[in-house]
Amino acid sequence: MGATFELYSRAIGAESWMYRYEFSRPDLPATLQVGLIAYIYEAYPGNLNAQFDWIRFDNEVLSTSDFNQPVTALYAYPNPFKDIIHLKSQTAIDEVQVFDLSGQKLKTISAKQQSISQLSLKELSAGIYFLRIFAQDQQELIEVIKQ
Repeated sequence: MGATFELYSRAIGAESWMYRYEFSRPDLPATLQVGLIAYIYEAYPGNLNAQFDWIRFDNEVLSTSDFNQPVTALYAYPNPFKDIIHLKSQTAIDEVQVFDLSGQKLKTISAKQQSISQLSLKELSAGIYFLRIFAQDQQELIEVIKQ
């Protein structure tokens, strides 16, 4: 099944250009085979943004060493929380930074000031925040919701 798309582009101070592309998309088999590459094209009427993507299927073996998993198992609960959120980690937490959705740092809590097993965040309004947690030369970013 083929389709023709006309894409227009205009540069400032130049004339318009028209690009004409012919795409064909065979129906993929129900069972995909190793080595198969599938191309995906998305465009909508009136939308100048087009997205091209491709997918390749391999049979390479993955192992846990292929993933960069944090050394620490860290839990923040309850989530959502009201005023206080508890932190549980297998290693000592060195520092916690609190960020809002715009990326602005709102608060930093250091283990030099206190042991970090819970955070009082009652001064924050209800919303979504990020905690950047530093523990044993590792850092994790987790999303928390304040009610």
